[in-house]
Amino acid sequence: MENVWLYAIVGGFVPTILWVLYWYQEDGEEAPEPYFLVIKTFFFGVIAALAALFIQSLIAKTNLSGHRLYAINSCIEEIIKLLAVFIAAFGTVWMDERKDPILYMLTGALGFSAMENVYYIIDHINNGHMLISMIDEAYRTIGATLLHSVASSIIGILIALVFFQKRSIRILATIIGLFIASSIHMFFNLLVISPNPFYNKVGFYAVWGAIIFVLVAFEYIGRMCQKSERCPEPVSPKDKFRKAFF
Repeated sequence: MENVWLYAIVGGFVPTILWVLYWYQEDGEEAPEPYFLVIKTFFFGVIAALAALFIQSLIAKTNLSGHRLYAINSCIEEIIKLLAVFIAAFGTVWMDERKDPILYMLTGALGFSAMENVYYIIDHINNGHMLISMIDEAYRTIGATLLHSVASSIIGILIALVFFQKRSIRILATIIGLFIASSIHMFFNLLVISPNPFYNKVGFYAVWGAIIFVLVAFEYIGRMCQKSERCPEPVSPKDKFRKAFF
């Protein structure tokens, strides 16, 4: 059993941590985000995955099925990821640049994906499917991990675009981003579970195209911040629910 957990943790966390390091270095050397906050956000994403799994297990006991079930599960995951990142990073003194929401949303999403990967690896191994677990982990690392990154980064991108606008506009952008992220999540899941290999490939290549879009958007938004822009007033982490980003 210990070997199962070791394999699952390594297989689930190592690829996603590498993704976090990639996005962190994309943030640039100027005013880098503190390591401890990035690590904190990642592990809040891990906790969010456990919370989502618990809620989805309760929903599984209902009569919901088909598209409605996928839609609800997708919304649950995106909402919980957003809440985890909000609690971990939004409103702190370090959330002061346009592209910060994107970086932290990506980090939380990767923590979420890491825990999901651990769950699926353990499930496969316990059912005696060691080879399947290796293949499935490779697929999930490329597919599902990218999906979580894309979906959460969409929310971060929309927040970044209105970063210096008034609070009501930022809230509206977040709601729109949440709707788009949930829709992307649902449609991807429907594509990859389709018995038609063509739809599986469409989902796979679409998520790769989307991650390229995220990379371009990340670079573009990083250049939007002009010296004339006023960063939001930093607040104490203790006051973030009262004064901060939202």
